[in-house]
Amino acid sequence: MTKTILFLVCAATFFKLFSQADKQQFSIEIMDDEALAIIDPNSEIEIIGSGFEWTEGPLWIQEGNYLLISDIPKNKIFKIDSEGKTSEYVHPSGYSGEGVYGNEPGSNGLLLNQQGDLVLLQHGDRRVAKMKTPINNPKPEYETLTDQYEGKKFNSPNDGVFDSDGNLYFTDPPYGLPKLMDDPRKELDFQGVFCLTTHGELILVDKLTRPNGIALSPDGSKL
Repeated sequence: MTKTILFLVCAATFFKLFSQADKQQFSIEIMDDEALAIIDPNSEIEIIGSGFEWTEGPLWIQEGNYLLISDIPKNKIFKIDSEGKTSEYVHPSGYSGEGVYGNEPGSNGLLLNQQGDLVLLQHGDRRVAKMKTPINNPKPEYETLTDQYEGKKFNSPNDGVFDSDGNLYFTDPPYGLPKLMDDPRKELDFQGVFCLTTHGELILVDKLTRPNGIALSPDGSKL
């Protein structure tokens, strides 16, 4: 229920910012009356962008008043401004190698760290990276923050969240590997949830079947 409310609140926040967006008939389904305290079921839902293959990792940039999204198959990040205009933000976003790398090579989760740097969870390069240039001058130049656990490459870092101290929790399912669980490049024998501390220490938080999205409660007590 919490995830449903969180998604709808985020969606409503983004949609209201794009007054010129295409309008179609959609409906909001309330699963629990608790949601009525923050969601108007009669709110108008708008499409703010289209033409993508598959989007993930929406990140609102307050300072510039625009939205960043990963298009994983295209290996690109797109920018949607407050007027609803879509433009390419950076390419490549998740795979910097040559040739084709499966169907999901691009970045997935996008975050801002405490310094305002763009942090990307990259499928193709199988790492958590930081863009070296400022967010208002994007270039495909990345610094690896972490890419392995005990000498073995990650599967394909997927989604992440920072806590109030700047520690990064992220998931590592196999979805970015071309052959998923059967990919010969897979080095870890599990799919983990990790914590990269501000001191650079990497901690395995848990071993799950296929961890994907991740979030912290507002008070930071629950992952």
